[in-house]
Amino acid sequence: MATGFVLAGLDLRTLAYEITTVGGWDGFPGFKASGVEYAYTHGEDLTGRRFYKARNIDLGVIILPFNADGSQTLAPLVHIQQNLDALLGALHSTSSPLSLVRTMPDATVRTALVRPIDFVPIEQDVGITRSAILTLRMGYPFWHGETSVVSGTSFNAVNDGTAPVNDMVVTFTTAGRLTHTPSGDYLESSDAGAVVNVGTGVITGAPTGAVFGNTPWWLQLEPGSNAFTTSGGSKSMSFFHGYM
Repeated sequence: MATGFVLAGLDLRTLAYEITTVGGWDGFPGFKASGVEYAYTHGEDLTGRRFYKARNIDLGVIILPFNADGSQTLAPLVHIQQNLDALLGALHSTSSPLSLVRTMPDATVRTALVRPIDFVPIEQDVGITRSAILTLRMGYPFWHGETSVVSGTSFNAVNDGTAPVNDMVVTFTTAGRLTHTPSGDYLESSDAGAVVNVGTGVITGAPTGAVFGNTPWWLQLEPGSNAFTTSGGSKSMSFFHGYM
């Protein structure tokens, strides 16, 4: 397959860590909740905003007795040992998610933050090779594409991807309100200098109480063009284009 994967800096598509199968990397993550049933009515109520679930990616990997460049400079079993050490070492992170970078067939790059799920079984494969299934969980279920930065007293934030964006960073260069025109959702700061990470809820540069919005999710960019207006002067926003 043309698609390449790099996990925490380790290239998984080499002669040392060949990927044989990939599952879940192209798919619809599904919603957190289904429709609501009310007594004495037919069917379900499907109106209202829905939010997506986390999802898993399964990578089937073959560990081969070679260096990453395909050469064999040590005993085959020593290469197996070193390649296993490198693979399992790349899965280690107790403090933060790992970066999984995916190179698309058109050479563009998309990135996800993942955590290994449970344990990784290592099995005997053909000859002395080993096989493993890496099950990685995307807490934020969308791939990040390229970054865009928009600013002004009114602007369009164009999301070129196929998924919504809920982890943008908003900078209040001036106090006031930033409103997503199509939905009416807004984020407001009483202090200039506030920097708001919508995905994590972390606010820097101003007291936490200086920032508030009219929705629990604050802001969401839909695929395509998203018009914004401001009050009190210019605001800026940086975001990753989102992909399913």
